[in-house]
Amino acid sequence: MSEAGLRRQEVTSLHISDIQAIKHSETLNYDKDVTLIPIVVSRGTKFGKPRVVEVEASLIVETLNFIEVERTEFPNHHKVKTVFVSASVGEGLGEIKPGSITNLIRQYEHVYADATPHALRRFAISRRATLLYRIERLKTKNNEKYKIDELAILMKLRVFSGHESADTTLKYYMDLAKVISLDEKEISVLEARRNELFNELSEINSQIKASQNSDILI
Repeated sequence: MSEAGLRRQEVTSLHISDIQAIKHSETLNYDKDVTLIPIVVSRGTKFGKPRVVEVEASLIVETLNFIEVERTEFPNHHKVKTVFVSASVGEGLGEIKPGSITNLIRQYEHVYADATPHALRRFAISRRATLLYRIERLKTKNNEKYKIDELAILMKLRVFSGHESADTTLKYYMDLAKVISLDEKEISVLEARRNELFNELSEINSQIKASQNSDILI
């Protein structure tokens, strides 16, 4: 949820086959630090509409390790198709429920005040928007593109988050990511420009004040 931006129902409906079917040949290498793998999320989605979500390779590796190692510690684990299982007393082994996700996250409210499933999604969307901006900046620096394609970032973010439209919520994440993804040099340029604008504003205010004083004298 914090990395792939999945909703509760999408997490609990995720099947082992959804993860195991991923081929490493499908990886998308943008640079040495960014490797994304497309996965199809088709179960538990909003309005039942499947979507393709690009997730970082490390998340797939960790999930496969969980399936192959930690998940096998549960009795009769092979009988359940979903990635995450429940071993509640009295119910035996079975699919975990969305409500259990919320209860699990709320256990950390003493550490994080905003410990909710949606907070994890917000973090994931913010992180993905920042990553997409960084990729676009790399392409422009490498002369692969003339300028950053903000519309392309917005559309990818819409698919990643499962939003029906590129609404104001996603635009908020875009604005946030635009700032976060800046490097030190770009921040220095912005600071210099801010100082220029501040000086220009001071000059304009001085001229207005001088004009007003002139009117009074007349």
